[in-house]
Amino acid sequence: MKRFSVLSPLVAILALLLILPGCNADPVTETYKTLRIAGVTYDATMQAAGDAYRSGRLTDAQKDTLIRYGTAFYGAWHTAREALAIYAETEKPDAVMRERLLSLGSAALAKWTTFRDYARDMGVLIERGQ
Repeated sequence: MKRFSVLSPLVAILALLLILPGCNADPVTETYKTLRIAGVTYDATMQAAGDAYRSGRLTDAQKDTLIRYGTAFYGAWHTAREALAIYAETEKPDAVMRERLLSLGSAALAKWTTFRDYARDMGVLIERGQ
């Protein structure tokens, strides 16, 4: 089965999705896509990390650090998701709400990037089809 590192091109896609709302794209749709991709990748990375730990490729300290970064991302992800839900339900969201939504999405992306980079540096790989 082919293996690949935790997707570097995914960072470009996520960054593009965060930039698109500035180009008059629908911020709800674009933020949803960004959060969905990051969430799916987080789940797959955590599964791969569990496999790596069980097979002895990760030490306890590495596992604990990865969990700490993952937990930080997951908290930011949930916050951005809640902000997205509020924004989507608002009849006429203003520019301030839009900027806050983008800011929370960017914060979640930054935490995801730290998590992803650490996982990649530790050799955590995602199987295709996971």
